[in-house]
Amino acid sequence: MSDEPSLRWSEKNPAFCGTLDLDITITVLDKTSVRKARVEYEYTPEWEYFDLKKQSLYVGWAFSSMRLLMLTAPEDGVAERDGSTDEKPEWVQMGDLSRILSLDAWEAMEDLIEERVTAEDAARRKAAGIRHNAQCRPGRLDVVPP
Repeated sequence: MSDEPSLRWSEKNPAFCGTLDLDITITVLDKTSVRKARVEYEYTPEWEYFDLKKQSLYVGWAFSSMRLLMLTAPEDGVAERDGSTDEKPEWVQMGDLSRILSLDAWEAMEDLIEERVTAEDAARRKAAGIRHNAQCRPGRLDVVPP
């Protein structure tokens, strides 16, 4: 049996999409700036989840992707110096800068995403009248009585 349909479905319909807001501290020449940052993610777990589009339990093709953004914080005089005319904060992709984050930082974000999607899946199951029985092996489900 081919996994291709599962892969195609998961690519087009990630199980979970969301945003994590956090702060990033940057120090340059002993000058420190704290900026708002955001991680936008798409996540399909390797475990069975309640798929909103299928309206049923489903095991998709496991994958995750994250995009790291930072909120600009224009200061007086900076716009004139760099030739910019827009002084409003905007979300910009961090690009290669995100490659300098430690493995621990990425793992902490992944753990938080896993925690969030697990809670979201529990809420989806509850709304659908399905619950996960924590005392049983992973994947074993019980239907909640009406």
